[in-house]
Amino acid sequence: MASGIIWHSELSYSHGTLTINYDYEDSDVKYYISQYAPTTREIVFNICFPEPDNDNSGLRRLEQDLSEIIETLNDEFDLCRSDVIFWLREYDISQISCALEFRHLRMQTVFEYYVRGYCQETVDMDSDWYAELIGSHCSDGSSTDSDSDGEVYCTRDTNSD
Repeated sequence: MASGIIWHSELSYSHGTLTINYDYEDSDVKYYISQYAPTTREIVFNICFPEPDNDNSGLRRLEQDLSEIIETLNDEFDLCRSDVIFWLREYDISQISCALEFRHLRMQTVFEYYVRGYCQETVDMDSDWYAELIGSHCSDGSSTDSDSDGEVYCTRDTNSD
């Protein structure tokens, strides 16, 4: 590790690659990543999610943290590649959708997600992977729609006879 860099349990660095092992419950990694900017060319971003629940406050906090981290990466780093890996205990669209924040990275980004340790999909973040994912999960009478940011989501016709 280079001199002057403060060690942090969520970060590891090797040969130009910074690995961020984001602590879902209590992360403060966003305050420490800038120190790696001069020497980092690739990022590997790991998040291990807890069991999904109906209270999305943790996901909202995560999205805010990711937004701040991505802003730092775009402003301070000269990256050529990033890999984003989500580790899920259950297949949960709300948790998977947090990856959409990484579309704001100004570099090639590959997204992989695992459920119970098994790889479900590896995609280029700039592809239509999320719309396809939502489309495949809306085949039960739901349809897809999008919001002003272009994010696709399921809608159901609740007025059907």
